[in-house]
Amino acid sequence: MFNPEFSIFNDWMFGKLSDLLSGVNPPSGSEPILLTIGEPKTPPPKIVKETFNKYYKDWRRYTPSNGTRFFRDSVSEYISRRYPKASEFFDIDDEITPVPGTRAPLFQIGLLLKNGSKNKDISLVTNPFYHAWRAGAIAANEKIIWMDANKETNWLPQPKNIDSEILERSSIMYVASPSNPHGSCASIDWLIQTINICRKNDILLCVDECYADIYRQDYNPPTGTVEALKEIGEGSNGVIIFNSLSKRSSAAGLRAGFIAGDKKVISKYRKLTANGGVAISEPQLRVAAALYKDDEHVRKNRQFYDKNFLLSEKILGFKKPQGGFFNFIPVNDDLIATKHLWENHGVKVMPGRFMANSNNNYNPGENYLRIALVNDENITENGLNKISKGLQELK
Repeated sequence: MFNPEFSIFNDWMFGKLSDLLSGVNPPSGSEPILLTIGEPKTPPPKIVKETFNKYYKDWRRYTPSNGTRFFRDSVSEYISRRYPKASEFFDIDDEITPVPGTRAPLFQIGLLLKNGSKNKDISLVTNPFYHAWRAGAIAANEKIIWMDANKETNWLPQPKNIDSEILERSSIMYVASPSNPHGSCASIDWLIQTINICRKNDILLCVDECYADIYRQDYNPPTGTVEALKEIGEGSNGVIIFNSLSKRSSAAGLRAGFIAGDKKVISKYRKLTANGGVAISEPQLRVAAALYKDDEHVRKNRQFYDKNFLLSEKILGFKKPQGGFFNFIPVNDDLIATKHLWENHGVKVMPGRFMANSNNNYNPGENYLRIALVNDENITENGLNKISKGLQELK
């Protein structure tokens, strides 16, 4: 009755974590500390409430799949501020469209390519991976080729090393910068090279930039894919960029963001949304536009995460990443460490191997822990101290 391809969703990191910790209880008498989920804990800015209150009457309206002009204008202005070298690069009407966060469109863009070519049967996915990339990959093709990323590659995949026959058979590629969960950021040279490889082989390049504005403020902001496109000078053909307010603005529940790029893909996505997708309501678009127009609340969010990473450097001794809000730290055995930290210290973390696919007996996430540094300073410091103590006990 059910699509057998979807059985792959049973292999899900949070489900595997629940199985690993089944029957393992944290110490009694203390509040457990959950550092597994990348859910912002900073409150959303006041403009969210103010804007919803101002435009509450607009809930009665249906919204077209291309959103509204005021929203697309706000995105264009945001891109021009964030990436001034690529100011006004995208056509506001044809190359920018709203999305309900990035998870759904990452899947749906893959669906657009299904059965698109008899000679294209492979999806290329960065490994470790975000589960929506995998969903989009199996929507597009029967076969996934995992592009391993590890410390030696700065946690970025290396498309230049992929066999030419595989590239010729591939229709879609998923990458991210900053990378998830490591926070590594692609250079403009890496982006240009990857774009050119994909264009040469007629591969749709999907770049997840949902952490583009969450970076350490004493580092340079991550380079944007739009800057690489501007440098190449051949438009946005074959590239789609995904951006969300979930991390940037602590507005995960708003389910709002945008995709920008290839106008043919944008047009197809809008048709899919009009027929069976989710069009974002006008009040949501009003809030999203207000958030994209404001950078001050984002700067405060970065300050919040910067303090947590300073604590992490001090307590755990690992260098902070350029982007994101996760620590991805090496341990002797990620499964043993995860169980030990939960059972003996009441701290829940994510084993790195659960975030990656085992590829030829190699798992690039194995023996790493993902730690979400999203809580307030007191919870974060307490949790990090417990992790430090627990890892020392395992030596």
